[in-house]
Amino acid sequence: MSKIVCLWVCLVGLAWSAHAQSAGSACGSGRYVNDVFASVKTTPNVVFGYNSVRNYATGVEGDTAALRLDVYEPAGDAAAQRPLLLFAFGGSFVKGTRTNAEVVTICQSFAKKGYVAAAIDYRLLNPDLASLGAVYDKQANLVDEVIRAAADMKAAIRYFKRDAATSKAFRIDPTRIFVGGYSAGAITALQVAYTESITENPVTTNAYNANGGLEGNTDLPAPKSLLGTYDASGIAGVMNIAGGVNNTAIVSAGNPPLYSAQGDADEVVPYNCAVLQPTQFNICGSGALQPAAATAGLANQLHAIASGNHNSPVTDTEYTQIISEAAAFFQPLICAAPLPVARALHLVGVAVALGGRLPGKGGRAVVGGHAPAKAGERDGQRRGADERLKKRGRFADNLGILGVGDGA
Repeated sequence: MSKIVCLWVCLVGLAWSAHAQSAGSACGSGRYVNDVFASVKTTPNVVFGYNSVRNYATGVEGDTAALRLDVYEPAGDAAAQRPLLLFAFGGSFVKGTRTNAEVVTICQSFAKKGYVAAAIDYRLLNPDLASLGAVYDKQANLVDEVIRAAADMKAAIRYFKRDAATSKAFRIDPTRIFVGGYSAGAITALQVAYTESITENPVTTNAYNANGGLEGNTDLPAPKSLLGTYDASGIAGVMNIAGGVNNTAIVSAGNPPLYSAQGDADEVVPYNCAVLQPTQFNICGSGALQPAAATAGLANQLHAIASGNHNSPVTDTEYTQIISEAAAFFQPLICAAPLPVARALHLVGVAVALGGRLPGKGGRAVVGGHAPAKAGERDGQRRGADERLKKRGRFADNLGILGVGDGA
């Protein structure tokens, strides 16, 4: 394991001198991995766009409302450019806020490591019960909501790109923008990062067409409109915590590197792939995304929690480790050192690519501090979990419609 660490450090060091004018100029100082700042400066309630919420029962759009974000920066930081992490909350697209505890924790943690982090709003579903029923009973309506949330995150990306090109109030490096989220927020981030064309996945094409195309229609009013001047392309990496995609085929060569964390018995978002009832909406979680990313040649890492449920990644012990792992995964991307490609499910990318062996009981890999079940046991556990998902159809959260807990 020491050889792996040595090679990793050397790769980072080689990249340092080549990027002295960007966020990478601090590489080698422990920044981006360690907590190099003691305190965090917060700028709350920054308006980055406006849009409306649809009542899916009546088809009527509500009033246009502001979308806001909270910015977390390392206090006393003099760096001219810093990487940016945009993070979105979970809550089944029904509830949750950018001030959720897991969101604040991750934003503060990354700010202490030298990032600018932003907790963002995205549009939630209309709380009218008839509208909610129309969403979770019909795939097209649920897809529409996912695409609207993605449009909101893209507006936040454009906001920061404009800031980087003009006032530089937040001093972000526009070439090093990372996106992430938990549950529904992770579904949103994955949609933003891996969809390159509105025709890439036929299931989402109509929703994109109805909501402004690939960039969406969330924007600031004239004369501050950003659509057409800035776009949301060029994502540097993705932090997926218990999220998923409708179709892993959207993960392709040239897409951003992927860090994922999820319990392999997740009862809300399937760890592998399953059809959510009664929407008929297919969703594929981290267990399916990891091999898809490896096949596409993308640098990736999976923190799989053996027998873990939907909330397992954001419990104190797991979350601390996940934040540390994600920061270590992102640092070479900031410092421009090449990341290896993980080619085996449940193995951490660096150890696999460099021929290293991860410690574990009986020679089995340890991922996220747990020794996963052997292949036959694991497959049986996942089949059972996915069958339970299909029968219960649990995706919505705590509404008596489709779900319970703090899910999605």
